[in-house]
Amino acid sequence: MALPLLLSSVGTMSVRAAPRDVEPPGPLVFAQEEEPTPSPKPTPWPTPEGIKGLDVSHWNGYPDFARLHDEGMRFVFSKASQGTTIRDTTFKRHTKEARAAGLLAGAYHFFDYNKGGKAQAQYFLSTLRSTTGLSSLLPLVVDVETLKSLGTPNKAKAKQRLRGLLDELYRQTGRYPMIYTSRFMWEKVVGAPTNFGRYPLWVACWKCDRIWLPAGWSSWDFWQVGQFRFPGGPKLDGNVWRASMSELYRQRQRAMRLDDGAEWATVKAAEADLRGFDGVEVRSAAAGGEWGPWKPYSKRLDLKLAGKQGKQEVKVQLRSHRGVKSPVVRDTIRVDTVAPNVWGPRVKLRQGVRVQKSGARVPTIVDMGASDATSGLAATGLQATCGGKDRASAFGPASQPALTVQIDRSGCTLVGRADDAVGHRTTRVLSPNISIVDLRRSNPAVSFGQGWTILSAGESIGRTLARAKSKDATVKVRMQGAQFALVVRRGPAGGKLKVFVDGKYADTIDLYAREGDARRILYVRDVPKGSHTIKLRATGTGRKTSNGATVWLDAMLVLDRRK
Repeated sequence: MALPLLLSSVGTMSVRAAPRDVEPPGPLVFAQEEEPTPSPKPTPWPTPEGIKGLDVSHWNGYPDFARLHDEGMRFVFSKASQGTTIRDTTFKRHTKEARAAGLLAGAYHFFDYNKGGKAQAQYFLSTLRSTTGLSSLLPLVVDVETLKSLGTPNKAKAKQRLRGLLDELYRQTGRYPMIYTSRFMWEKVVGAPTNFGRYPLWVACWKCDRIWLPAGWSSWDFWQVGQFRFPGGPKLDGNVWRASMSELYRQRQRAMRLDDGAEWATVKAAEADLRGFDGVEVRSAAAGGEWGPWKPYSKRLDLKLAGKQGKQEVKVQLRSHRGVKSPVVRDTIRVDTVAPNVWGPRVKLRQGVRVQKSGARVPTIVDMGASDATSGLAATGLQATCGGKDRASAFGPASQPALTVQIDRSGCTLVGRADDAVGHRTTRVLSPNISIVDLRRSNPAVSFGQGWTILSAGESIGRTLARAKSKDATVKVRMQGAQFALVVRRGPAGGKLKVFVDGKYADTIDLYAREGDARRILYVRDVPKGSHTIKLRATGTGRKTSNGATVWLDAMLVLDRRK
């Protein structure tokens, strides 16, 4: 940038040697009793201390940005355009090489006070979009200073055109551009208006022990402090950023992000990060809805999301202090506020297994299922706890877990769990009750017909067996539950037994086995939860290989799936 006349540290004027593409005016005197001093001699680094950076144009050639980074530089502003017809041919390369060296990059436009402001903004932006793009650039800069070839500014028109340039940049970016100037040049070009103070300021004041701010500003963001030269390098403009390095990173152009870029929202609300935008008011709309009211601008905006699950688009628009609306900015997020759907745990008596003689534990199969239509299942699990001790567990990333577990008749708790990808958890608890119905004549729930004999049998659960050999010998059992199982004795003389549920034929089971086999769960059947009557009837027949038609009934297990 070229700023030919600046205040020195002793109150005199200092004439800066301008780049050759910007011609300075002749010597000017701010204080008539003092003579201007020569341009300051480049030093290794001018004061003050702070985050250091530089600005360049094609007159600086191609500096060694990697070395400059090693010397402590952290940012660079490169000239992109001037007026409506001039583009700096080095801008793209400067920006690329600066970024490659680890420097934050910015772009500036030299304000032509004889050209329309809107046209200049469009030219500046088209230059950026056709070269580097706007993403991650530091705030866009408008360079306000005089140029001999442009003549003496008409301050009123210059101010109007500058307004048009700034408004159009805001209209297309939603970001206040930064103004680069000095107190003297501000007065020279636009007449020192005081109502531009909302725009960030990059002030030029070389070798100043205190900053002379242009009218309308009470603070600065960047300070051009003078020129410097490292050994073997060109003279470069030195600058200082006012705050920390982390804050400087946050000055970059960037898109709006919901919940800091999260893929999923777990509540029907999201936070919009608007730190890449400026304004005094903001409004929003979610999922294709109507615009909400204008609200005071904040860097982080809490937004209500629509009630639907799944992908949602949120749009936001800002408005400047001058009433200029920003472009509509958008971001999408997936909404998942619903925990997984879980069915189970389900417990079933195991067919084909043997029961302990005491009947204290009964073999069962426990399983569960789960689904999640939004973020998807992340994990499922089952756990069986009996008597305060973990009996068995099964966990998997998204499996349908199952357990084989001995359920204590005294009580067990089964817990099924499903987690979705965003952390919602569904837990279902089942405390099944398993009762044993002894098939004895003394049991009021059991009604024996003709043809049955009650035998003592030490290997049986109830130490008795009900035996029938004749055809049509029946027994009825009243039960309360959701599932029952028949525990029988099998053997070489085993016959067949018909099963009826609530008066309707259900199945025929075969008690034949080559060798004697006690306490076997031979048959398991689900029934609607509630009261039922189970009738068992001997057929008096057996398979061809059987040497008899005897049936032996040990006990009936009844499962009640209580929650």
